[in-house]
Amino acid sequence: MSTVDDVDAAWAALAADFALDRPEDASGAALETLRAGLVAAFTAAGVADAADRVGLPAQYARFLTLAGGTWHHVHPDETPADIPYQMHFYGAGGALSATEIESDLHVEDRVPDASLWLIFGHWSDKHLLLLNCDRGDPGFGTVIDAHDDHPWLGGANDVVADSFAGYLRHLREDWDS
Repeated sequence: MSTVDDVDAAWAALAADFALDRPEDASGAALETLRAGLVAAFTAAGVADAADRVGLPAQYARFLTLAGGTWHHVHPDETPADIPYQMHFYGAGGALSATEIESDLHVEDRVPDASLWLIFGHWSDKHLLLLNCDRGDPGFGTVIDAHDDHPWLGGANDVVADSFAGYLRHLREDWDS
């Protein structure tokens, strides 16, 4: 498992390939607002013990602090029409909004013991990037790429990385190969 410090190096290796779309507050208060919003969203989805289960993995909290907002991957021949389909990493507000929307959308499908997932980004128009934010789950901190899916739908969502820093490194290695 990687450390919080690994996020600094992993993001530094990727940041030049991204552009900041929307700066956001990334203070400790903003991160607590994100956590409180996630608790509210999951409670509304029927997770009675959400306050005990929701946590921000330390690597992801560090990333939010470093990034300071929503970023998108830049292609050399990109036009403004391409931007919505590029890879995006959301700031705290974007992550909360996306998680609220998807949790509400899939509330009827959630099984009682389902893990809790924060949506931290997307790519293309069908891929959600999700981070396990369930402290009670052995997969806490793992990352999945859900292609036209959500873990609450019971689909086969493969773990892409066992940590947020691992996911950032995975992207760099994938793009360099």
